[in-house]
Amino acid sequence: MRRALQAAVALAALAACSSKNAAPPIYTPTEGGVPSTPGTGGTPMVPNDFDAGPSSGDVVVEIHSPAAGAMLSVNAAADVAAKVTISMGGTDLVDPASVRMTLTQGTNATIISSGPLVGPSGDNEYRGKLSLAGLKSGDYTITISARSTTGAIGAALVMVNVDAGPLVTVLSPVPGGHYKTSLFVQVAADPGALGPLGDLQASIGGQPVMLVPAGPPNQYRAPFDLDFPAQWDPKLGIHVT
Repeated sequence: MRRALQAAVALAALAACSSKNAAPPIYTPTEGGVPSTPGTGGTPMVPNDFDAGPSSGDVVVEIHSPAAGAMLSVNAAADVAAKVTISMGGTDLVDPASVRMTLTQGTNATIISSGPLVGPSGDNEYRGKLSLAGLKSGDYTITISARSTTGAIGAALVMVNVDAGPLVTVLSPVPGGHYKTSLFVQVAADPGALGPLGDLQASIGGQPVMLVPAGPPNQYRAPFDLDFPAQWDPKLGIHVT
């Protein structure tokens, strides 16, 4: 009887231990559900073969600066700014390193000037400065392009005017020439595509030269008396606007 009682107690203890260490019941979700991972705050377990699908959306470029038809000077780099995003509802991302600007003229696809735009900042805006040094007056096109991380490409363009100022050529006097009592000053001043010519001024040694239209179009001429002191520096200066 005593041995039977000890055996019963041992079996009861073993059953209690087994019940304490038993694994909790496994929750089986309804069809289409995703079970939560125990101990991770309810983070869903995603199957290894889960596929979110391909990235979607187009690259959208919206130029903020310069405005269409803006007059730009060759004396300063152009401030360029654009908003670059993925179209609404898209899941793709813009590659910031791909946002660039280029400058071309007319139907010629040759790139005259180019550079990167830095960003994003604020409302997905990218900014940069585009050099206009050495350009002739005329119409130009600024194009801003960008790519997404999956290779989608977007671009926008704006037409601008560049003012390089008039092209002035001194026809007389000639460099190194020798003149005694007088000379004629003759210049050609081409206003280019953004004419007409504004104010044309000339001077020799600080003394004004009264140029007037003479001869072919855009040419100006005036006599000048060389009766000057010995220490006078007879340099010709031309200023045109």
